[in-house]
Amino acid sequence: MRLLKRIAFIVPSVIVMLTVNVAVAAGPDVVVGFIEGGQEFARLGTGELAVTTGTNSCNAGDQTLSWRELPDPAHPVIAVNLYRAKDGRFSQLGASWVKHGYFATNRNDCVDIEGVPTCQPGMGDELGPGCSDLYAAALNANPERLGPRGRINPSSGVFDGATAQQSLPGSPTISNAEKVIVVSPEELSVPGARYFIEAQYVSADDAQAGNARNNVTFKEFAPYDGSPIFIIRYVAPEQRGQPAISAWEGAKLSEIAVEESGHNATMFVASKASPLPDGTYRYDYVLYNMNSDRGVRSLLLNDVSKADNPEFSAPSTRGEPWSNVEWTPKQEADAFVWSTEDHNANPNANALRWGNAYSFSFVAATAPVDGTATLEFFKPGVQGEPSQTKASVVVPGPAKS
Repeated sequence: MRLLKRIAFIVPSVIVMLTVNVAVAAGPDVVVGFIEGGQEFARLGTGELAVTTGTNSCNAGDQTLSWRELPDPAHPVIAVNLYRAKDGRFSQLGASWVKHGYFATNRNDCVDIEGVPTCQPGMGDELGPGCSDLYAAALNANPERLGPRGRINPSSGVFDGATAQQSLPGSPTISNAEKVIVVSPEELSVPGARYFIEAQYVSADDAQAGNARNNVTFKEFAPYDGSPIFIIRYVAPEQRGQPAISAWEGAKLSEIAVEESGHNATMFVASKASPLPDGTYRYDYVLYNMNSDRGVRSLLLNDVSKADNPEFSAPSTRGEPWSNVEWTPKQEADAFVWSTEDHNANPNANALRWGNAYSFSFVAATAPVDGTATLEFFKPGVQGEPSQTKASVVVPGPAKS
């Protein structure tokens, strides 16, 4: 199916109308059409803020998308993440539990988005082609509709639990406020920093159709201004179909396609070298796992013979059984590696799971050159699936003789 759009080009004294064919995705294709209305919903005893945002989905495909609710294992879920860019670095500050979708309103809010067909409304348990469904920020913060991310297989889109709040074995008890993004006022008000909020839909129908790559959208917002209640003030439009890491200025971005049990998954590795006043360079790396169920347990940078002052940062998980222990840095003879325990040793190790970004850095004496990073998967794959993958990154060049 193709959607015809009329576009006007203004030439001196003439208006030229062209008809452009814009492809509509085959099958169901859920995307985040709009991010709006984010705010603080609670303040923890620690002074941290519990925040989330509103999300408006669009079915950009040519077939209906299942919107059945719990306990149906194929219902859609929504995750929200928060990031900061500052002084050449990019890091994730927080991640929400997932909102479990229910009842599609089949509105026409996506009519002006390129590539989205005219709304063909479905019933409440399905989102018709071209139709939208809005969850205001208050709905995305409703604890009765929130559940841990660990219940979701992000590459297949299938949920394995019977109720939204069913905890994974060994999970710590958390308050309702901690089920959305938890972030300190200080982290949200760093001078000169840029902030981004990112929303992601995961749906079994969408995954089965092979349309999950465009399920993430981000939007930039202003720093916290100290108001009694933090209201997110957006300063730029949505960047649809792209993760927030793509906003990291000057970084080299490598996209990795992963096949998992017949489903497509996507990860990114971003890298950047920043000159320091003493003539050395700080090398920063960010791994972002969009929707791989296997996850990542190590990052190895090839041909790195000397890395000083290694650092690691990652958002803390809440209400999941997973460890928050930092990855261990290690200098090898001709490589530098960060790693956590492997799956066989500890299935709850601090692996890079879906919808999260981990940041790494070190200082080296030489200027950057193109190099290779090796990522080792955390969970074992099915027969024939590789244990690792590679990405293009910047690394320190060889020392001059």
